[in-house]
Amino acid sequence: MKILVPLIKIQKDGKYGLMDYEGKIKFPIENDSIEIIDKYRSELIFVYKDKKINAYNNYIKINSPIMKSIKKLYENNNFRNLAECFKYEGANNRYGILNTYFREITPPLFEDLEYATNSLIIFKEKNKYGIYNYNDKKELITPIYDQIIFTNKGFIGLKDNIFYSIDINDPSKTIKLN
Repeated sequence: MKILVPLIKIQKDGKYGLMDYEGKIKFPIENDSIEIIDKYRSELIFVYKDKKINAYNNYIKINSPIMKSIKKLYENNNFRNLAECFKYEGANNRYGILNTYFREITPPLFEDLEYATNSLIIFKEKNKYGIYNYNDKKELITPIYDQIIFTNKGFIGLKDNIFYSIDINDPSKTIKLN
């Protein structure tokens, strides 16, 4: 088993690189930006250079789709935030999801993505929110809500200042809360 040494971000003349605590350069100082996703294990690193984003796992470049931007999409697991996947902006200015190995879970189909739990995401289209199952590749809730939040009792939608308890298995069973 390879033990990874934590990395230090270094900068010179507006460019960034990474070195380990022994002073060995792991990424040369030639990048526009570098983001270490897990600073203690240094397993997943995003390198931004010439308006391109490359991902590395254990210092090995990962094949990934063309991305304009990327950020952690948190999954709520017993209300502890864990980065289980990443939201990325594709060349078409829409968002998709990558797993932690940078395999595409969902291509860039959505105006925006807000949240993920299990295999579900809250997505935005035309300034309204819906729910999508990325395992089944199926829209469960049409984007009609002004906001959707996930609570320990399920999904709550806000539409025209009225709260609804959303039934993702049968939208006809969605009930008004106030």
